[in-house]
Amino acid sequence: MFEGEISNKAYNQKQQAIYILKKNGRITDVLKESDQLSLKALSKTVTKYYSCYPKEAV
Repeated sequence: MFEGEISNKAYNQKQQAIYILKKNGRITDVLKESDQLSLKALSKTVTKYYSCYPKEAV
């Protein structure tokens, strides 16, 4: 048996920001143009824990 954890961040603004090109030619960050709450949730690190063990014989 072994255990572990894995972390993931769906959106990392510092590493690779997402930009939107508007019709007027202006470029803005997706965080400023979108729903702030949903993208902030994607920017948080999610950590999941797991345990693995052999399948029992039947």
